[in-house]
Amino acid sequence: MPGMSTTPSAMTRARALFLMLAAAVLLSIWAPSAARAAGCTDSWTAKGSGSWFTPGNWSTGKVPVASDEVCITENGPSSYTVEQNESSAVTVKALTVGGSANTQTLVVASTNVAHAVLTTTAGITNGAHGAIVLTNAESSANNVTIVGPVSNAGTVTVEPGKGGARSLQGNLTNTGTLAINVNTSFNETKAVLTNEGSINLAAGAQLIVSNEGSVTNAAGGKIAATGTGQVLIEPTSAFTEGAGTTSGTKPVVIRDAALHYSGAGASTIATHGLTSTLSGNVSAGQSITIESTSSEHSALTAASNFTSAGSITLTNSDAIPNQAALVISAGTLTNSGSIKVEAGVGGQRFLEGNITNTGTIAINATTKYDAKGAALNNQGALNLATGTQLVVSNEGSVTNGSGGSIAGTGSGNVAIEPTSAFNEGAGTTSGTKPVIIRDAALHYTGAGSSLIATHGAGSTLSGNLSAGQSLSIESINSEHSYLTAAVGFTNAGSITLTSTETTPNQAALIVSTGTLTNSGSISVEAGVGGLRFLEGSITNTGTITINQTTKYPASSALLTNEGAIKLAAGTQLIVTGAGTVTNGAGGSIVAGENAAVLIEPGSTFNEGAGTTSGTKPVIIRDAALHYTGAGSSLIATHGAGSTLSG
Repeated sequence: MPGMSTTPSAMTRARALFLMLAAAVLLSIWAPSAARAAGCTDSWTAKGSGSWFTPGNWSTGKVPVASDEVCITENGPSSYTVEQNESSAVTVKALTVGGSANTQTLVVASTNVAHAVLTTTAGITNGAHGAIVLTNAESSANNVTIVGPVSNAGTVTVEPGKGGARSLQGNLTNTGTLAINVNTSFNETKAVLTNEGSINLAAGAQLIVSNEGSVTNAAGGKIAATGTGQVLIEPTSAFTEGAGTTSGTKPVVIRDAALHYSGAGASTIATHGLTSTLSGNVSAGQSITIESTSSEHSALTAASNFTSAGSITLTNSDAIPNQAALVISAGTLTNSGSIKVEAGVGGQRFLEGNITNTGTIAINATTKYDAKGAALNNQGALNLATGTQLVVSNEGSVTNGSGGSIAGTGSGNVAIEPTSAFNEGAGTTSGTKPVIIRDAALHYTGAGSSLIATHGAGSTLSGNLSAGQSLSIESINSEHSYLTAAVGFTNAGSITLTSTETTPNQAALIVSTGTLTNSGSISVEAGVGGLRFLEGSITNTGTITINQTTKYPASSALLTNEGAIKLAAGTQLIVTGAGTVTNGAGGSIVAGENAAVLIEPGSTFNEGAGTTSGTKPVIIRDAALHYTGAGSSLIATHGAGSTLSG
């Protein structure tokens, strides 16, 4: 044809060019990977899938041996599988799986007659196009183990097959996917698993980390558990929660092992056993559940300061009511998140150690706060469900500070036991009886609106009561109730003496030295009966209400009334022990029918500018009556030894 050369040399050149292009295409399909070029000593060259143990499938014409650096990296025209299932043990120096296209899969499988063990001394590199599967090749439940370090950017899948144990023994860096579909041991001594990819656990499957091994869930890492699937950290081993995330019901379980927080990845972690430990700070979106099981109690111990902006829950699972405890053995837990104590199926709960709470503590099961000298500083919310208590003992203390609230539902309360203390600051309380002091110390350091009850004969009081603060001194069936202030104090709030339950036991307010200055109210109530006592010097500019006969017996005590003393019908305020009552300017004594202030022998009544009203509001019995002012008054004298002056 015109314009086209038909000489033999031109046709030869065209044919040569075609052959060169065809060769280039074939070479691109079966091109060795960079890893092979870098030093693979034996490479897979079969045209597709085949057996590891067939010599002709390898570039050297022989099956790889212990000194070989093996590559399964040829891209091939399509994905292919290498079966390693004819020998119990394979050892090579190094193994690289995965080229630059398609998927290259290595199946490590046990047989009916033998377990399968793949060992590398320099490690396995599984590339983004690589896949490694651990399974059974036949019907017997034999084991499959990979020994040596693994760097995985592709997929490693552990399958149940027909059964048998599965083990990964060596350091593992995962930036790809690790699929655990059956229980798998990660049990090489001090082996490290760094997860920057995905660990997926099927329902009922565990990745069991033991023998001082560790797992770090780092940036990019995801641990996803279906159903009861989980990473189980066994004794002597450790789990570090970094920037990685977890999902599932209980994706990570720490059993008598170490839990470290080094990042803020959203995560859910459970701890079992008595010797689990905690370090690092818990961030928002991170959740710890300390849960006992049917076989054991559960305690999680932090040995130094830490913060929690996440969620910490104490509970139990299974059917037996075992104990759960959070222990801060040194330093302070600063909680801006939530601490929840749940009932589960029962069992004792413990919070031990110093806690500063600016978040929420929810007590839904009675909880002991019993570490020696521990301090709970509440600047957040402390909520108690009905029927529950936070029981503070062993010289512990609770401070209800600025921003703090203690809310008891129903009979829920903070119970301060002997040798311990409660400090009422600027925080508030709400509920029926949100704080109970039993033979313990009560300090007022601020003006928070509050309701506090005292039980027992050994409770003590210091500090001043402000308006909106209510204090109830109440006896119960088992004991009288005496509250003693070692020095004088002021009351602008409300103090009540009463008895509860069914036994008419005593209630007393005692001021050992100094003077109680009352501008609020002091109410003496009948309750279910029993004697009532006001002991010590009192200056009253508020109201004292006597609804149950009350003794005022302290030696030489002075009651100066510049407010109101009100006596219900049939009641008496009985003054003994050389005590003195002065009804001064602004004072009034109002007595119901058959009610009176009764001045007993050795004691004195001073009628000043104050007034009295009632049938016989003041009775002097063999005692001293002094008039020092012109208050309108009605006073009666009984006995042969009464005296008059003024």
